[in-house]
Amino acid sequence: MHCRLTVLLVVLAATAAQEAEEEPLLREHLTKLHPMMDKNGDGQVHFDELLRFAHDSRLKAAKNEFKLLDQNRDGQASLREVVEAFVPEGAVPEKELKDYEKRKFRAVDLDGDKLLTWKEAQNLWLPEQSEKLQEVIADHTWKDWDMDRDGFISKQEFSPGESEDPELAFANDESRKRDVMLWKILDKNGDNRLDKKEFAAFGSNVAQIEVQMRMVHEQGDTTGDGHISLAELEAMHEWILGANAIYHFQTWVQHHEL
Repeated sequence: MHCRLTVLLVVLAATAAQEAEEEPLLREHLTKLHPMMDKNGDGQVHFDELLRFAHDSRLKAAKNEFKLLDQNRDGQASLREVVEAFVPEGAVPEKELKDYEKRKFRAVDLDGDKLLTWKEAQNLWLPEQSEKLQEVIADHTWKDWDMDRDGFISKQEFSPGESEDPELAFANDESRKRDVMLWKILDKNGDNRLDKKEFAAFGSNVAQIEVQMRMVHEQGDTTGDGHISLAELEAMHEWILGANAIYHFQTWVQHHEL
């Protein structure tokens, strides 16, 4: 059984694929994206630049979402506005989801005035910027992963059914490759288990984003020189259309209005 990350990525890819039917990702979009990713202007996209571009794009999208959130245009978001935006009408279980959003709100409301400025609210979309918010997110799902209640998440709990060494057992499986890469990112101290602080990077989705960017960069860097040229990015077009990474590219095209 693959890690639950795989299921999430499939869902995201399916959603992006549906959007692509109306606005397909074109090769010319990649041509326009390359100089935007190339922060230092050397004509190449290094991994750190790709990761930074992904972060900056999420920040840009968050600013747009905050404008929609701030219904009365006072430059702040109230608890009611946040809960209504993040918990759609008819969501199930509604009370549990609303309580969860309230806990997240309190975690980023640094001055405790029950209103979020843009500086505070942006953490709702970029939770890796707030340690308190990551704790709330991790607490929310921790019990679903720590099945034996020993205070840690083992490899078996993270990826049920895998062997003791998933890297050897599934080295040629792309989905397993993602899982192995993700585990390496999460298991900071290398003790082959995740504590709640390590797991927070998974719960907040930041580790999954890094994995996707690493997959993109590895696929694009065909010469092995550590970066992606414009020609290499354009040559990735067909691969991107069939990859989970299309979710990110579709989002970038949309938010940068390409």
